[in-house]
Amino acid sequence: RMSAPLYAVVLAGGVGSRFWPLSTPARPKQLLPLITERPMLVETVERLAPLVGRERVLLLTGASLAPAIGAALPGLGPG
Repeated sequence: RMSAPLYAVVLAGGVGSRFWPLSTPARPKQLLPLITERPMLVETVERLAPLVGRERVLLLTGASLAPAIGAALPGLGPG
């Protein structure tokens, strides 16, 4: 019996209001370094990668945040 591969889906959207004034629409909380010197989104992807493989981590975000998320996670492909 074959099992389907496991994927991790990370929601990375928002309007940047929860941690205002630190977070803004252009730089929401997931792109802020709140716990370590790296953005929370980077920390999340690094925790998931050993479980599912980095190639099976999917990020859901809006078009306006895609460039900033791509800069924070350059190894993650678009789409």
